[in-house]
Amino acid sequence: MAERSHRSTDRVDYKALNTLSTVDLDLSLKGKKKYSRGSKIYLVERLISRRKANKEELEYLVKWKDWPLWSCTWEPSCHLNDHLIRTYDNPVITRERIQHGAALFLEAVLTILKSNAVKVSYSAEIRLDHDIVRYVFRGKGKQAADGVCMLYDKYDFIRFDLPEYWYYYLHELGQGIAIDFPIKLKTVLSFVKKRYLISNGQLKLAPNSPIEKVIIFVNRRACGCNNI
Repeated sequence: MAERSHRSTDRVDYKALNTLSTVDLDLSLKGKKKYSRGSKIYLVERLISRRKANKEELEYLVKWKDWPLWSCTWEPSCHLNDHLIRTYDNPVITRERIQHGAALFLEAVLTILKSNAVKVSYSAEIRLDHDIVRYVFRGKGKQAADGVCMLYDKYDFIRFDLPEYWYYYLHELGQGIAIDFPIKLKTVLSFVKKRYLISNGQLKLAPNSPIEKVIIFVNRRACGCNNI
C-alpha cells in the first residue's frame, strides 16, 4: 500500500480524476504514487487487480485514497513507480483489515460445515479484497488442474490469524464435520451492472464500481474428538 499523506485543503474535481491517464506524473517520493495536476494531488490507496493491456504491458486497477470505489481507474504500469508495483505481489495489510477478512472467511466456512445438504463439494462466495488474498497466500498453495483455481492446505492459512478450531465444527456430543483439505479457491473480479446518468442534458455511461469476490470450494468429512 502506498505511503499516505493528508491534504485537507485540496478539493479534487471528479472530471480531473477521470482523466488521470493524461495528467502529469510526479513520482519523486519513494514508496508513494502521486498524480498531480496543478495543485491537485492524487495518492494511491491500494492496487486491486492487474491485467494484460497487450503482449508487453500490464495495467493495474487503482483504488485512489479518499475516493470511492466507482472512481477506480485502470492505469498502465509505466504510470506506476517500482515500489508501488512491488506492493501488488507483496501488499502491506493492516491488522484491522486482516481481522475483518478473517471474520468473513470464518463465517463462510462455518456455513459450509453446518450445512445439512448432501453434496460432493460445497462452495461459498465471500466479498474479500484481493490484496488481502495476495497477502495471506503469498508463496503458498499450488494451482489446481483447471488452471484457474488454487489449492491450499490447512497450514497455508496461517497469515489469516484464524482461531485454532476454524476448520471443524463439533456438537455437544463431540461429533461433527471437518474440512477435507485442500480448499480450492478462486478470485473473481467483476463490475456492477451498467447504468447511465444525465450530465449537462446528455445521457452518459455512469462510473462503474469493481466487486472483489473469493469463491471457495470445500470437501467435507466426518470427524470427532479423536480424529479432527
